[in-house]
Amino acid sequence: MSANAERDEIKEALEKVCSVLSKFEKLVLTEYLSKKSFNQIHKSVCKKLRRKIRIQSIDDALMRIRFKSQRRINSEEVSDIKSMLDELSKEQGEL
Repeated sequence: MSANAERDEIKEALEKVCSVLSKFEKLVLTEYLSKKSFNQIHKSVCKKLRRKIRIQSIDDALMRIRFKSQRRINSEEVSDIKSMLDELSKEQGEL
């Protein structure tokens, strides 16, 4: 599979996932894809929301994202959601 085809597949899969995420989950996912640490994600999300949230809320959101991702994307299309997110993260780093 060519790099462009793979990139398109990843983009399509991410769009499917994002279509079922809440605004909060999308924010957490964006921070996660920026390769921030758990604490950095928490601080950044609190700052962007302009309110204090429990750090457990970040962990809960990541679990919901993982669950929704696995349900939304057919296992034949993307066998491993983690590798898809890692690939997208790498791609964003190249931009």
